[in-house]
Amino acid sequence: MKQMLQKNPIDEHLKDTDPLKWTGIMNNYKCSAEEIIFKELIYI
Repeated sequence: MKQMLQKNPIDEHLKDTDPLKWTGIMNNYKCSAEEIIFKELIYI
């Protein structure tokens, strides 16, 4: 997730102005990271 946030940073101001959008983006990053881990580490 750290690498995803470095490549596509999220403005911390968004957390205060639109918390649902911020949560959606963070959940998307989390699910993407989990999918990569499962694909590369578990299923290979």
